[in-house]
Amino acid sequence: MTPNLKNLDLSFNLLTSIPPFKFESLEILQLHSNEITILELEEWATPKLRYLNLHNNSLISVPAFKSDSLELLGLQSNKIKKVEFDGQMTPNLKNVDLSDNLLTSVPAIRCDSLERFGLQGNLITSLEFEEWTTPKLRYLNLHNNSLISVPAFKSDSLEILLLQSNKISKVEFDGQMTPNLKNLDLSDNLLTSIPPLKFESLEILQLQSNEITFLELEEWATPKLRYLYLHNNSLISVPVFKSDSLEILLLQSNKISKVEFDGQMTPNLKNLDLSYNLLTSIPPLKLESLEILQLHSNEITILELEEWATPKLRYLYLHNNSLISVPAFKSDSLELLGLQSNKIKKVEFDGHMTPNLKNVDLSDNLLTSVPAIRCDSLERFGLQGNLITSLDLEEWTTPKLRYLNLHNNSLISVPAFKSDSLEILLLQSNKISKVEFDGQMTPNLKNLDLSYNLLTSIPAIKCDSLEILQLQGNKITSLELEEWATPKLRYLYLHNNSLISVPAFKSDSLEILFLHTNMITSVEFDRWATPRLTQLQLGFNFMTFLPEFKSDSLEILFLQSNKISKVEFDGQMTPSLKNLDLSYNLLTSIPAIKCDSLEILQLQSNEITSLDFEEWTTPKLRYLNLHNNSLISVPAFKSDSLEILLLQSNKISKVEFDGHMTPNLKNLDLSYNLLTSIPALKFESLEILQLQSNEITSLEFEEWATPLLRHLFLHNNSLISVPVFKSDSLEILYLHTNEITSVEFDGWATPNLREFDIGVNPSLKFPTAIVIGMKKLEKFLCQRGTLGPTLPSGLLEFQSNALKLVDLRNNRISRLQPGAIAGLVPDTTVHLNENEIIVLSEETFRPMLNILSMGDGVLDLSDNPILCDCEISWLVLNEKFLRSVSGKCHNGTEFNELNLSSLNACPRECPYQCINSLWLSLCTPGTVTHSNVDNCRSGELCCQPYIPKTTTMASSSIPGFFFVCGRKNYQVTLSKGGKPSQIGEWPWQAAIYDVKKQDVVCGGALIQEQWVLTAAHCVTIQGTDRPRTKKDLFVYLGKQHRANVEDDEYVQIRQVSHIFHHKDYSIQNYDSDIALLKLTTPSVLTERVQLICLPTKFDVSDENLQDGMHGWVAGWGYDGSDLLTAVLTDVQLPVISNRLCRRDTTYFTGDFSTTRTLTSNMFCAGHSRSTSPEDYRTVCPGDSGSPMVFLSNASHDSYWTVEGIVSHFFQKETCSLRRPGQYGVFTKVNRFTRWIDEVFDNL
Repeated sequence: MTPNLKNLDLSFNLLTSIPPFKFESLEILQLHSNEITILELEEWATPKLRYLNLHNNSLISVPAFKSDSLELLGLQSNKIKKVEFDGQMTPNLKNVDLSDNLLTSVPAIRCDSLERFGLQGNLITSLEFEEWTTPKLRYLNLHNNSLISVPAFKSDSLEILLLQSNKISKVEFDGQMTPNLKNLDLSDNLLTSIPPLKFESLEILQLQSNEITFLELEEWATPKLRYLYLHNNSLISVPVFKSDSLEILLLQSNKISKVEFDGQMTPNLKNLDLSYNLLTSIPPLKLESLEILQLHSNEITILELEEWATPKLRYLYLHNNSLISVPAFKSDSLELLGLQSNKIKKVEFDGHMTPNLKNVDLSDNLLTSVPAIRCDSLERFGLQGNLITSLDLEEWTTPKLRYLNLHNNSLISVPAFKSDSLEILLLQSNKISKVEFDGQMTPNLKNLDLSYNLLTSIPAIKCDSLEILQLQGNKITSLELEEWATPKLRYLYLHNNSLISVPAFKSDSLEILFLHTNMITSVEFDRWATPRLTQLQLGFNFMTFLPEFKSDSLEILFLQSNKISKVEFDGQMTPSLKNLDLSYNLLTSIPAIKCDSLEILQLQSNEITSLDFEEWTTPKLRYLNLHNNSLISVPAFKSDSLEILLLQSNKISKVEFDGHMTPNLKNLDLSYNLLTSIPALKFESLEILQLQSNEITSLEFEEWATPLLRHLFLHNNSLISVPVFKSDSLEILYLHTNEITSVEFDGWATPNLREFDIGVNPSLKFPTAIVIGMKKLEKFLCQRGTLGPTLPSGLLEFQSNALKLVDLRNNRISRLQPGAIAGLVPDTTVHLNENEIIVLSEETFRPMLNILSMGDGVLDLSDNPILCDCEISWLVLNEKFLRSVSGKCHNGTEFNELNLSSLNACPRECPYQCINSLWLSLCTPGTVTHSNVDNCRSGELCCQPYIPKTTTMASSSIPGFFFVCGRKNYQVTLSKGGKPSQIGEWPWQAAIYDVKKQDVVCGGALIQEQWVLTAAHCVTIQGTDRPRTKKDLFVYLGKQHRANVEDDEYVQIRQVSHIFHHKDYSIQNYDSDIALLKLTTPSVLTERVQLICLPTKFDVSDENLQDGMHGWVAGWGYDGSDLLTAVLTDVQLPVISNRLCRRDTTYFTGDFSTTRTLTSNMFCAGHSRSTSPEDYRTVCPGDSGSPMVFLSNASHDSYWTVEGIVSHFFQKETCSLRRPGQYGVFTKVNRFTRWIDEVFDNL
C-alpha cells in the first residue's frame, strides 16, 4: 500500500508485538518506547532497512535477524538477559547498543562490520574476548557494569575503551594487544595502583575517582599521552613522570601535601591542577611550557616565587589558601593572578615584575590599605570584601586599568584617582559620607556605583564620559544639579534616598531616572530639559498632584503609591508616553485623558467613583486597570484599541456594556463586584470574561454573541441552575461554589471545552450527557459535592483522549458500581480522596488501573477508610497497579508498602509461576509466597522469576521531608530583558559550572541538600544522550555574579559525584529533558542557600500551570542584547497553553510540524503576540536547566514550588530577535516526581 515508505515511527505507543513487516523501501523503523516482549523477525521482508530502534521495550533476548542492509540496532533499556547474535546474519551492522539491560555475560561476538558496541549499564561481571571477531570495532563501552578486572582484548582497530564505574581493583593490560587505542577510561573504580602501561597510541587516560595512593611512572611507555586525569584519588605526592607529550595533568582533590616536580621531565605540560589538596608550600617550579597552574583550595601560607622558571605561565590560581601577603613574582607572561579568599593583610606588589598582568583579584582578604600599584598592563583589579578604610591612588601607575571593584569595604570617602583608562568604579556598600570627585581625573569613566553608602549630598559631578551613576540606598536629602557636567549620563539611580524635592534636571543624554522610594512632595517639571528621557519613576513618594510635564521622549511614567488626589495631565505634552501608572493614590475622579501614544493606564486602588470617557482621546490604549476603586457601574467607553479592561473589586451592581464600542476587547474582569445579573453580551473579540465572586443568580446565554470566548469564570456566585451552553470557542468554564441544583444539558454544545469545574454545588442531577459531549476535556472537577453514597454505572463516561484530571474528592462516596468512571487515559489523575470508600472492588477498580498503569496516571484514594484485607489481593499482586495508587489503608499502611507477605492467609491462584522452593534465589524480592496458593503443589512456592540487579545502598538513608522548602527571607519585590535579582532572592538557584569552558553554562535547583535538579541536555555530551564526565562540572550555590572572582564567602562550591538523566531523554525533541546531580558533599543550608519544594499535589500543579498563571525564572543566560548577564537575572513569565503555543509557533514558522515535538511532559511560557515588544520578556540560551517556580499563595506561610525546567526554544534566533508569541519550552516537573524518588531510592 505504501511502496515508497522509507521512515516509519511507531514509538511511544502501546505495542506488545509486531506482525511480519514487508516493506521493500523501508530504511528506518522506530519501535522504541512500547511494551514489546518478543519479535519474530524470520518472516520480515525489509531488504533496505538500515536503522532499527527497539530500545525501551520489554524484550528479554536479542531477536534473531537476517539483514544485508542493517547498520544500526538499538536495544538499550530492555530486559535482555541473554545474547545469541550471529554477525554473519547482518554483514553490514556497524552499531549495536545493548546498554541498560540485564546482561551478566556476553558470548563471542563475530561481526566483521561492527564499529560501535554499547554494553554500559548492565550486570556484566566478566568478558571472554579471545574468541571475538570484530576487526573494525573502534568504540567499546562497558561502563557501569560489575567487572572486577580489565579483560584481555586483542584488537587492531579499537580506539576507545570505556570501563568507568565498574568494580575494577586490578589492571593487567598489554597495550600491544590494542595498538591503536587512544582513549582509556578507568575512572570510578576501586584501583589502588596502576602497573606499567605501554601504549604507543594512547592519548587520553582517565584514572580519576579511584583509590590510587601512588604511581610508579618510570616504566610507562605512552609516547603520545596528552591528557592524564588522576584527580579525586588518595595520592599523597606528585608522581615523577617523564613524558614529552603530556599537556594536561589533573591532580586536584587528592591528599598531596608535598610537591617535587621536575618540568624538564614534561617539556610540553600546559595545564597542571593541584587544587583541593593539603599543600602548605610549593617548591620552585621549572616548567617551560606551563600556561595554567591551579593551586587554589589548599593550605598554602607562603610562596617563594623568585626561583620559578615558568616563562609561559598565563593563569595562576591561588585563591582559598592561607596566604598572608602577596608573593613577589617575576613573570613576563602572567595575565591572571587569583588571590581572593586568603588572609592577606599586606600588599607589596611590583607591576614591573609582571609586565603583562591584566587581572588581579584580592577580594575577600584582610587588607586595610593598598600601596601604590604600578602595573602598565593591569585591566581589572578586585579589592571588594576587604577592610580597606582609605586609598592613596595618586601614585598608582595603571594606564590600562578599566575595572576597579572596591565594594563592601570600610571606605569613608571616594579616593581621588587619576586614570585615563578607568571605565568602571564600584564603591557600593562602604561607609562613604562625602564625595570629592573630579571627572577630569577619569576622563573615560562610564559606570560609577556609590549605592548603599552614607551620603547625604552630592557635589557637582563633572565627568564627560559617565553613562551610569548609581546613588540609590543612601540618605541624600537634596541635589544641586545646576553645576553638573555629565554630557553622556544615560542612567541615574536615586531611588531609596531621603529626597524631599526634585531639582531641575537638564541633560541631553539622560534616558532613565529612578526617583522612587524617597520623600518627594512635588516636582517642578517646567524647568526640566531632558530630551531623551524615556523612563521616569516617581512611585512611593508623597506627591499630592500630578504636575504638567513636557517631554517628547518620555515613554514610561510611574507615580504609584503617592498621595495624588488630583490629575492635570495633557498628553500633548508627552506625545510618546506609553505607560502611565497612577495606582495606589487618592484619586476620586479622572479628567479627560488626551494622549495619542498611551497604551497602558493603571488606575487601580484609588477611590474613583465615576469616569467620563466620552472626551478621552487615547487611540492606542490597550490596557486599562481600574480594579479596587469605588465604581458603581461600568463606564461607557469607546475605543478601537482597548484589549484588557480590569474592573474587579469595585461596587458595580449593573452592567450596560456595548461590545461594539470596544471591538478589540479580549479580557473583561468584573469579578468581586455586586452584580446580580448579566445582560446579553455581544463582543466579537472577547476571549476572557471574569464574573466570579458576585451575587449572580441567573444567566441568559441564548442572546450572547461572544464567538471567541475561551475562558468564562462564574464561580462563587449564587446560581441555582445552569442554562444550556453553546460555544465553539469555550475552553474553560468554572461554575464551582454556587447553589446549583440542576443543569440543562439538552442542546449543550461545547466541543472545545478543556476544563469544567462544577464542584461545591448541591447538584441533584448529575450532567452525564454533558460530559459525553466534551471530546477535548482535560480537567473535570466536581469536588465537595453530594454525589455519594453510590456512583452508579455510566455516571461518568469520558470521551476525551486528552483527559488529565478527574476530581471527585470529598463527595461522601462509599461505593462505585462497575463502569461508574469510564473513558480514562493512561495519564489521567483521578482524585477519589476524602471520601468514605471501604472496599476496593476488583470489578470496579481493575479496569481503571489497567488504563492508568500504562502511563503516569494516578488513582488517589487517600483519606478513605479502606480495609486492606483479602479483597485487595488483586491489587497487591500487581506491582504496576500499586505504583499507580496513592493513599493508605484504614490501619495506616501505605499502599506502596503492601506486599504478599501481609496477605499470606488469603487463598488465591499464583499470578506468577509455581517453582521448586530450592530455586528461591531466582525469585524477585517481594513476590514470594509459600502458602495458600491454590494451584501450587507441596514443596513449591509462587514467585516471579528474576535475577536481581546488584545495587549498592548508601550508608545513610535519604533524608525525608522534615526540612522546610520553598522559603526565603523576603518575597519578590518587583532571560531577555530580565531584571537583576537581589542577592539571596532565589536561594535554591544553582549554577552549573563547566570546568573546561570556565563559565556558568546552565542553571539548576537545589531540591535536597545533596541533590540538584536540572535539564538533561545540560549534563549530556552535545548531540548525544550520553552523560558528561562528572568532573567536568561544578555546582555553585548561593551565587549571584557570573564571574567567580566576585563570589563572596557565602557562595558554596560542590563537585558532582553522580549524574542521572532520564532514560527517555530525547535529543531530537527534548522529551524528558530532566536530570539530577548528586553532590559529593551536602550543601549547608543558610540564608543564601535553601531548598525548593517539588510538586506533590496534582491539583496545585495543575492550577499553577493553567494558561496565564505566572511563574518566575532566574538564570545567567543571554540578555536582550545577546550578551551574557553578569549577575543572576530573573523574569516573570505567564504559562501558555500548549494549544496556543502550537498556534503562535506555527504563525511564526509557517510550519505545522514544528510543534509536533511538544509532548505532555512539556509546557510553554512567555508573552503572547498581543504583548508589546517593550513588555516582552523571555528565557534565553544559558538559562537552560533553571527552575520555573510558583508561589503557593500570598499568605505568611506561602512557599515556592518548582514546576518547570528551562528546556528549549522552537525558533533558533538569537535572543535579541525573539518577539512576542515566541515561547520558551519547559520540562513539566510534576510528571517526573516518581522518577526522582526512584533515583533517590536506588542510590
